[in-house]
Amino acid sequence: MEVYLNSGNNIETADEMKEAELSSGGMSSVRVTSCGPPNAKAPLNIKLEGVSSISNVQYDEKGLRVWKAYKIGAGKLIPWEKLGVPDKLAEVP
Repeated sequence: MEVYLNSGNNIETADEMKEAELSSGGMSSVRVTSCGPPNAKAPLNIKLEGVSSISNVQYDEKGLRVWKAYKIGAGKLIPWEKLGVPDKLAEVP
């Protein structure tokens, strides 16, 4: 790569680094490839009315019961329909 740089080329990106490593015939026993980041989906943000933070969750036949602090009070029941969960997925075993 030093020879590649000294011959007036830049090594500022992954593709330029790959090109530098492969210049002058490459290196024995070394394979070089460049790839992008994995295609990760952005997390789904759902705003629940009346819920500012959730520390504990309990799955229920009727919906999701959430608490801000561990089982202090009855918690808040959020019906499956309000969450847009299909009936088949809402069934609790």
